[in-house]
Amino acid sequence: MICQIVRRLTLTVTLALVGAAALAGGAGVAAAPGNDDFPGVTIGSLPFEQATDTTDATLEEDEPSPDCASPLENTVWWHHTAQASGTYVATLATNGDWAPNLGVWADSTFPGGGLAQQACGSTFFFPGEPSEDTLRVTFAADAGRTYYFQVGGFGSFFGEPVEGAVNFALGRVEPPSNDNIADAVTIGQVPFQHSVDITGAATEPGEPEPPCMFLDEYPFEVMFGATVWYRYVPAESGQVVFGLGGDDSYASGVLWKGQPGALEEVMCGSFFSAELEAGEAYYLQVGEVWGPEFPLIGGIVSVTARELVVPECPALSFTFPEPDDDAVVTGPIPFSVDRPVSVAEVTAIHAGSNSEVACLAVEFARDIPAPSPSSYLYMDIMLDSDKDPRTGFPIEPDPDPQLTCGLMGPAGVDVEAFFAVDPRNRVAPLFTYDDFFPFGVSESPYAVTTVSGDSLTIAFPLDALGGDGAFDLVAVSIGDNGIDCLPDSGFFSVAEPVRPRFGDTNCDNGLNAGDSTAILRHVAGSAPRTGSGCPQVGLPLPSTYAGSDEVYLAGDVDCDDLVTAFDALVVLLDEAGVDGDTPGGCPGIGAMPDA
Repeated sequence: MICQIVRRLTLTVTLALVGAAALAGGAGVAAAPGNDDFPGVTIGSLPFEQATDTTDATLEEDEPSPDCASPLENTVWWHHTAQASGTYVATLATNGDWAPNLGVWADSTFPGGGLAQQACGSTFFFPGEPSEDTLRVTFAADAGRTYYFQVGGFGSFFGEPVEGAVNFALGRVEPPSNDNIADAVTIGQVPFQHSVDITGAATEPGEPEPPCMFLDEYPFEVMFGATVWYRYVPAESGQVVFGLGGDDSYASGVLWKGQPGALEEVMCGSFFSAELEAGEAYYLQVGEVWGPEFPLIGGIVSVTARELVVPECPALSFTFPEPDDDAVVTGPIPFSVDRPVSVAEVTAIHAGSNSEVACLAVEFARDIPAPSPSSYLYMDIMLDSDKDPRTGFPIEPDPDPQLTCGLMGPAGVDVEAFFAVDPRNRVAPLFTYDDFFPFGVSESPYAVTTVSGDSLTIAFPLDALGGDGAFDLVAVSIGDNGIDCLPDSGFFSVAEPVRPRFGDTNCDNGLNAGDSTAILRHVAGSAPRTGSGCPQVGLPLPSTYAGSDEVYLAGDVDCDDLVTAFDALVVLLDEAGVDGDTPGGCPGIGAMPDA
């Protein structure tokens, strides 16, 4: 998500600088289309569709531009007086050779007066990236009110094409059957999957606003609308994972419990889990997060519900402690809102894996608080799962330390987990960088999280990381008054764990003085941190021995739950052919790990 935020902020700053210097103007007027000037073509009955070419369109003096694409160039216009109140959808379709943009306006007249923006949409993302072939923008219209539709290009200062053939369509859409809470779709049992077109959805009078989304505290204007409803009464208590994904829109949702008119918020987001009680009525409110940065566009939304499966983490045999010179960047950050954060500093990361999961335990300087409007924490775990900086999303050192600590070296991020740390929510969706923005997350693979005191444990399914426990990673904790990266510079490596014979402390396939030396170095406080996959001295071994479920510490060859100089002596005695003093049940030096 840091990767996505950096790109969005970079574009915003660039557009602000270039847009301020851009001059309004157009190509020649010799062959301007018939709807070149405001108010353009009159639209009578619906549905309506018309093809045009904006190549020779112009820009009128003082012509406005919508928030999502400014300044527009080579514009054409249509207008329609709504015959009935409801939800309308305007669509632009091209062959993909250029990026059309749409502004929906109402009120007053132009020129000589002002226009009030109702909605806007853009297919322009970044210079050099292909535009979408179709743009869909929905808006609520009132009967008798006239709406104006402005279509034009954007991005000539980047060398992008700003004109071409385009097909404009306008229609009115009916609401889905579960638009209102009284008509909620019943979730009979999990697993559950349902798809619905929310293009015609709206919010009903008195509909609850989700308090857990802090909609009035985003760094930009944002709203939650176009909602539909689901109802679930579980037969058994347990954790359920809810996933919401839109084909085109950013779908999100709120889980409530109780009855309409007296609902209590349980959890919200686009992908979350919740502990449900048997016999309790739950309502899932699903809608679209939208605003100037995210236009309301509707489309198909998929809703899934499945039982949460919590994996068992293996022994964490690798540790990356906080260096003495660890830096914590403090102060407000550009994409944050004005709320303090209670905890941000990461003090250590422990890692381990088995054949099914790779687990991380992130330790903080103090206990993790429950999130609230005045206290929260985000985590961003970025993994280079194939250890190849040429693949995935490239992360380069950033000159602004408030964005990425300013200290991360180049690497290719293949998998990212970005999530709010919340003891109530046990899941974090995993995203890859095949797409610019993760809309379709309803059936996303996910990591399972556990909050306990000052520690956060994250269990990644090994399949999502390439099938082995070897990867590079950086962990970033994010709050309004601080960001902490561990490590500060570059990524640290986690190797697939080595499962040595009992007593082979340095994992060299031998049982000798080298193992005694590794133990003594640990006792002296100078054990090396290699990241080679060999279990670190003093941490749990990733294997069991002699068919026992007992967990042993690396280097503890006498099985007393301590690593001392006596363990080094036992190894030396064994090398000399003398049995050391070990208790019964201890695997014995040289014992092979269980399969």
